[in-house]
Amino acid sequence: MNSDAAIYGGSNVHNNDLKAEKIACMNQQYSISVTLPPLGALILSPEGAK
Repeated sequence: MNSDAAIYGGSNVHNNDLKAEKIACMNQQYSISVTLPPLGALILSPEGAK
């Protein structure tokens, strides 16, 4: 679900196929880079989570 989708009146900013990279950040071995939508919400869950 993308709360910033055009059908909700947003600017259609989205992230596709996020993958962790072996780039250390905040004492973690892996990290991801995401684009945060303006005036939107970003909810992340592990692949396969229900």
